Amino acid sequence: MKLQAYLASYKKRTALLVRCMSDQEKSAEAALHVCWTLSKHQKPFSDTEIVKKCMLVVAALFEGKKDVVDAIQGIPLSARSNTSRTEILAADNKSDLLELLQKAPCYAIALDEWLLTIKVICSNFCRRRLATP
Repeated sequence: MKLQAYLASYKKRTALLVRCMSDQEKSAEAALHVCWTLSKHQKPFSDTEIVKKCMLVVAALFEGKKDVVDAIQGIPLSARSNTSRTEILAADNKSDLLELLQKAPCYAIALDEWLLTIKVICSNFCRRRLATP
């Protein structure tokens, strides 16, 4: 009897912990999606506050969904945390690309004429600067 009470208490506590962790994970995922979208559209991270206000207004339209409003308010969207999240996304993308390049049997490097023209101009400018006393 006592063992069953302990097991019930344990299940109740772990269920609460799991629910809290999944809510935190969802908040982090939502913040990453906002960062990704802002970065993709080359918008400053200060726009995240505007995004959050818009989400809260939309959530308020669905009356009786207090948990949705609370979840949106719990999403961490400061400029500093967005910068670190974007750095995490960039590092993840870089590692994925490096892994794909290592698996590729061969690859080609394509250069367009504009890039070559810029390189020639820069190298000529540097030579002239070094040659003049």
